[in-house]
Amino acid sequence: MSVPTAVPTGGPTPTLVPTQVPPTQVSTPAPTVTPLPTGVQIVTVPETTQDAPQVLAPGETISFTVQVQTLGEEVTGVTLVMAFDQTFLEVVDTDIFEAGVQIQEHEDNPLKDFKVENIADNVNGTIRFTFGDPTPVSGTFDLAIITFTAKDDLTPAGSPTEVVFLVDDSGSQTSAGKSGDVFLGETSDYVGAYVQVGGS
Repeated sequence: MSVPTAVPTGGPTPTLVPTQVPPTQVSTPAPTVTPLPTGVQIVTVPETTQDAPQVLAPGETISFTVQVQTLGEEVTGVTLVMAFDQTFLEVVDTDIFEAGVQIQEHEDNPLKDFKVENIADNVNGTIRFTFGDPTPVSGTFDLAIITFTAKDDLTPAGSPTEVVFLVDDSGSQTSAGKSGDVFLGETSDYVGAYVQVGGS
């Protein structure tokens, strides 16, 4: 018995069209943007961190320069209110002719016209320093120098003692301003310096 054979109908030969495959989308992570600081910044130099503190042996001294960075603002007065642990550190007096203990006004401080206070209290571990000038200043400038002596007690390993700028909402603590307006960028207490007494 014969098998039927398929006979072409004579129609056009179909054309193969390649399938369009969309390109693979590669997601690129958005770059991390570190926000720029806003408001006046008050810092200590040299810079220290908890992991990289200034290391002192008992009896050694270290000086920190307090630097003001106005970041475009104009200021006529700056107040420092700071706290340190008097168990480990002691402020070195810079004016033997005046009663009490004082930190040193930096020679390049542009706010020279009037001094409100300059008091370091080694009993309670506090520093208060306020200078001003009727002429507004801006830019980055050095305000004061604080020299500490390390006492005999050693800080625990990995836990350096902190020198802290005290800040509150009323502006009665660490502040920088002009005509009653406060421009300090920080709104709460922050560490200015880390010091390890003993170790290496």
